[in-house]
Amino acid sequence: MKGSVRKRDSGKWEYYFDMGIIDGKRKKKTKGGFKTKSEATKALREAISLYEQGLVTDNKVPYYSDYLDYFYDNCIMLNTKYSTQYLYKKIIDIHIKEDLGFYKLNKLNSSILQNYLNKKYNEGYSKNYLISIKNLLNMSLRHACKVNKYIPYNPVSDVSVNFKFHNKHMEIISIDDFKCIINDIRHKDYYYIPLSIGFYTGMRCGEILALKWDNVDLENGIIHVKYTLTTKPSGEYFLTDPKTKNSIRSIYIGETLCNILKNYKDRQLSEYGSKEFVCCSIKGNVMTRKNMGYLNKYIKNNLNIKFNFHMLRHLHATLLLESGANIKSISERLGHSSTQITLDTYTHNTLKLEKETVDLFERYTV
Repeated sequence: MKGSVRKRDSGKWEYYFDMGIIDGKRKKKTKGGFKTKSEATKALREAISLYEQGLVTDNKVPYYSDYLDYFYDNCIMLNTKYSTQYLYKKIIDIHIKEDLGFYKLNKLNSSILQNYLNKKYNEGYSKNYLISIKNLLNMSLRHACKVNKYIPYNPVSDVSVNFKFHNKHMEIISIDDFKCIINDIRHKDYYYIPLSIGFYTGMRCGEILALKWDNVDLENGIIHVKYTLTTKPSGEYFLTDPKTKNSIRSIYIGETLCNILKNYKDRQLSEYGSKEFVCCSIKGNVMTRKNMGYLNKYIKNNLNIKFNFHMLRHLHATLLLESGANIKSISERLGHSSTQITLDTYTHNTLKLEKETVDLFERYTV
């Protein structure tokens, strides 16, 4: 932390040092009345030392609620994708501000934060959601410590989310239910096409909706995943990079899906007036997640089948595992960052694999 001393018109000396950003403005700490320069310099060193240790309780130290607004606008908004911005904004407004926003930064400690996370765990939030909350606490308070020097250390460094979580049973759709759905919507291209791609590739919904024909090589049977479609609550959509760097990938597709896409492409322009995006609405507009949400309701109300699009990804992965496909190939196809994620996510989900394991053991030991 930098500071300096200067002589006033009165002949007395004063010191000053930068305290960082307060209420959106850069503030300085100033104190005068010293008879000599050496007295002011000594007092400056002591003041900076006390301030860096958090022993100076300046009445300008912001409330955590205000600092979160500043941190969101100046850090999160400038350095993260929209999906992350949306998640953190929700966490800030719905969760953190309500329970912690009334604390001044220098009053927050590890005990308060641990009790807060314990409370969220007892309210039933998932492991991933609690990790997201902790990450946001950590980033904002580390920034308050390292950049603006409001607190001497980051209290989140002593906080844990090592709770005992129970694995939730992953919901997948059965082949019979999928056939029932696909037969019902076969003549509704705006639903039939994205569902077919999801079933045959295991791609995420946003990746499918972002697909352009330029990314689909029907001659060689390859889909190149380069983007994901993100939709704001206002309905505005835009293309962004996929979830992780591993999500940028090329997926081989079989003859069945190739034929479905070829037949559809030949008539898409004449029937819907669209030729850029693979998936389009009946009016030729880009399909959004909101459009796909209507499908979930339609399936529930008309076919009495519980469905969400991500079930197709789970079904695709489960079928590949049960067919004996190589786990590394499955992981790369799904765009996972490691095979461990694939194993942790899907291997507990198939009873068929478990039975085959028992049968192998029986054949070996009998």
